[in-house]
Amino acid sequence: MSNNNRHGIYVVSNPAMPGLLKIGFTKKTIGQRLAQLNTTGVPAPFRCEAFFPCNQLELVESRIHSDLEKFRYRDGREFFEISVEEATTVAQKHAARYPRNISDPPEKRKTKKELAREKSQALLKAIENAKTLDEVVGRSRYAADNSSDFFLPD
Repeated sequence: MSNNNRHGIYVVSNPAMPGLLKIGFTKKTIGQRLAQLNTTGVPAPFRCEAFFPCNQLELVESRIHSDLEKFRYRDGREFFEISVEEATTVAQKHAARYPRNISDPPEKRKTKKELAREKSQALLKAIENAKTLDEVVGRSRYAADNSSDFFLPD
């Protein structure tokens, strides 16, 4: 299976459980996750209805589950009594907020916090290497104008 089907939010159904959808996340491929779900205790195999590659899996799943709380079949479970269309609309909305570069393996992707830290460290190093105050002020204005992750006052 391609890397496009790895590390994301899934919506799956099971013909033995009509009207119920399982919504969760996997760091594996959707095929591997379906194999995990299709155990001897399940009378029919699960079928993938939708899959959304994204980052911040736990956060995205939590937000989806929160939005769908009134459709939850049983507390503490990831099953919802909701149509595929409604479930995928909510899942897609939240997953789209945390897109990922599907060409990178999950272990090489950086969080926004890690990227901001790297930018801050690069700017501090540039400031340390600056020879005049004008260079420092110019660099801090450039950083403030070109980054939404941090701001350095004049």
